[in-house]
Amino acid sequence: MVEFTPKWAACIVYFNDSTSLNNLLEDLSTQVAKPEKIFICDNNSSHKPQVINNNLNIEVITLATNKGFGAAANSTINKAISENFNNFILFSQDVRIHQSDATLKLVSVLNEKTTIAYPNMNDRNTNEVFSMGGSINFKTGRVFLNKELNDNEKFWADGSTLAINKLGYEAVKGFDEKYFMYFEDVDFCYRVKKAGYKLMHIPVKISQTPNGPTALQRSKNSIRFAKKTQQKWFLMAVIVRNFFGAIKSLLKLEFLNFWFRLKGLSLGLSEK
Repeated sequence: MVEFTPKWAACIVYFNDSTSLNNLLEDLSTQVAKPEKIFICDNNSSHKPQVINNNLNIEVITLATNKGFGAAANSTINKAISENFNNFILFSQDVRIHQSDATLKLVSVLNEKTTIAYPNMNDRNTNEVFSMGGSINFKTGRVFLNKELNDNEKFWADGSTLAINKLGYEAVKGFDEKYFMYFEDVDFCYRVKKAGYKLMHIPVKISQTPNGPTALQRSKNSIRFAKKTQQKWFLMAVIVRNFFGAIKSLLKLEFLNFWFRLKGLSLGLSEK
């Protein structure tokens, strides 16, 4: 049994959905280990966050422009660090926490070596697990989530719920904000791992209704990530994988996906 829980803050990325936000806040209020403070980053929403629960210590940070998930995540985490928090859990507004000891288990494993902890992520529509950590096949260019426990090396985890220690976060200077949306979690976790820190899977249940990237976002951001790893074979494999994905879309008469994949390839390769 865990006897000590580090002081921690909840960092929530918000955009136009107060109903989901308040559901998450309700879940946080029932946790055994409640956050000492909750930082909500409003990503320039047209529908500002309307917080119902007044029993929580909440601060809302409002961005003047929507710079994407990574920028909002950095804003909340940097604010938490400025208020002397060393441990935080990053949440998307639409996740639900299904165990009262989930945050306790996630935060308690964070230390000077393990700087990222991640839960089971379940699809709320089907109740099936869609993530037990993410892997990368550097030979085939495949970047994917594991739906079950296995021996695949875990290089990343879904960014919808990540427990993070300050040491790992500051070692890589936070999330790369150039992604805007999707692959910022892959990039962040990969860099933390390459910096010598560990990622740990914690079998607690968090749910979400997952929405993957568009064909354009996947092509562009996967190329950007592969370029950043500075592994030439991996980059080539990602390029080939996206190219054949475009051809497959064309053969299936998915002309919009075909165009998006090619455009994403072009944007990813031309980006500096």
